[in-house]
Amino acid sequence: MTDSTTGTTDRYPDDPLTLRDLLSVVRSFRTDRLFSWKKDGDWRRLSSDRFADLVDALARHLHDPEGPYRIEKGDRVAFVIYNGPEWHVVRMACSEIGAVSVPILTEFSLPDLQSILESCRPRLVVARDAAQFDKVRLALQGAGLDTPILGYSVDSDLGEPSDVDYADTSMSEDDLAMIFYTSGTTAEPKGVMHTHRSLLTNAMLCSGLFPIRAGDIAMSFLPVSHIYQQMVDTVTLRVGAGIAYVDAPDQLASAFQEVEPRGMVAVPRMFEVMTNVLPRRIETNLKEKSIVLQKLVPLAIRMGQKNLSERAVDRIQARTTNAIFGPIRRKVRNEVFGSNMRFFISGGAPLPAHAGSYLQGGLEVPLYQGWGMTEVAGAASVNTAEHNVIGSCGRAIPGIELRLGPLPEDLRNDLPENCGEILVRGPVLTTGYFEDPEATSQALQDGWLRTGDIGYIDEREAVWIVDRIKGFLVLDDGLKVMPQSLEDRLRSLCPLIDQIVVIGDKRPHLVALVFPSQTMVEQQLREPYRDAEGDWTAQVKNAILDQLNAVEVARQQRIRNIELLRDALSPQDRTLTPTQKPRRRGIQERYASVIDRLYA
Repeated sequence: MTDSTTGTTDRYPDDPLTLRDLLSVVRSFRTDRLFSWKKDGDWRRLSSDRFADLVDALARHLHDPEGPYRIEKGDRVAFVIYNGPEWHVVRMACSEIGAVSVPILTEFSLPDLQSILESCRPRLVVARDAAQFDKVRLALQGAGLDTPILGYSVDSDLGEPSDVDYADTSMSEDDLAMIFYTSGTTAEPKGVMHTHRSLLTNAMLCSGLFPIRAGDIAMSFLPVSHIYQQMVDTVTLRVGAGIAYVDAPDQLASAFQEVEPRGMVAVPRMFEVMTNVLPRRIETNLKEKSIVLQKLVPLAIRMGQKNLSERAVDRIQARTTNAIFGPIRRKVRNEVFGSNMRFFISGGAPLPAHAGSYLQGGLEVPLYQGWGMTEVAGAASVNTAEHNVIGSCGRAIPGIELRLGPLPEDLRNDLPENCGEILVRGPVLTTGYFEDPEATSQALQDGWLRTGDIGYIDEREAVWIVDRIKGFLVLDDGLKVMPQSLEDRLRSLCPLIDQIVVIGDKRPHLVALVFPSQTMVEQQLREPYRDAEGDWTAQVKNAILDQLNAVEVARQQRIRNIELLRDALSPQDRTLTPTQKPRRRGIQERYASVIDRLYA
């Protein structure tokens, strides 16, 4: 299969070629609100000048030949920081002296962290808070490494600044800049190497597509060590906008009002949570309003969703109802997200249709789904305001080529003819996996990256992702099931389900581990929800079974039995990746006895 979408790359004279150049660009904007974050209940700010000074001080501290670390060009510096200005200070300081920065997701379990440190063998590890400092210390002990740890925050006192000069450190856009470790959905984390060129090219290509400009504020909620958020942060800094950091989901509601951001990137899971929580919150707020508004607001939201799904069918009716109900929806949007909110971007996993419908149609916040991988330095395709195909991952980003390659022979008969393996080519690709030539040669072939994602490209050049090649379940009669797409469909059509994991590889039929949605259970069912031991009651299980049975699926996709679980999946027990995707091997190990009981 050779269907492809292509584009061209145009560079401008002032485009930063290295992360060191990016720092010069950031300094030139002279903004007093480059970064903001909340501490002890108050918002703090960091200006672009102060940021540049912090980078310079840390770079000198790390590079000082008479100091404790003596970091040189090419040395690896790992850092375990969730988000915040410290993440960028460490990255930029490393780039100033030509060191390779290795950001590590804070959500990695202790065994994963130990494995990563064993793999990259850094000269130094930087941690911001005491909990991560202790976790790194234990991981280094387990790995048998005597690597020093630096506790660092923007308030750290590094002593008298060194007069060491690092300005003459040679640097090329093709130098290795960073190593990102994958979240390990189907295998152990691998170190993905990126040059200055690949990182900044992806940010440059995306900056013309994301609707954020100088002076805007972007909300940053995901861990910046996730390649997608790193790319968005880099785009934001490149165009002269500011970044407001939020650490926890329960801070979002107040932060929207206090910061009034222009946009935010999140994983589909967060947008699902919003879609489940916001209707009740809006309903509660309406109790203080007039009876007329109590009726009109839910109707306006429903009409917005209806118009979004049927806008190609009856445009005249959509215009009419939007003229009537649009102002109501926008007023609600401003009350929920602040008066400046104009876009959401979703990445990291498929976006359920109902979440996109509610936020984009019901509350008039455009939601652009994108697709990418750690190996492509962020995004490879994305929807935009000019071309937004709901449910798809959008068109290939100009300058990046996508095409479909052949599927493994044992899968060809189980998928439509228009499906293939998504292949990517362009200046954003990784140079390979750190010290893993075999994995590199398997992934990079003839200039193309084999992504392992199954998908298709439709007549509008929109990319649709179906599942992972390695993710298929094969029942004992040889029939195959794509678990990710089935789970996404069941979760979107069964409101009582928060998370669901389908089991069935080498088994006679499918069963599922189900994590009910506390919010939706409380809304739709009567008490009791749980028994004396805290387990879900039979009425909850029966209600979920009724919803599952109402979904039309092929015979091999039918769920024959379920177990309701009360403890959510977590990266710490290796059942969830740091990017909130099920880790099937860890799930089957943890719940082995439960799964066996479902087949008994």
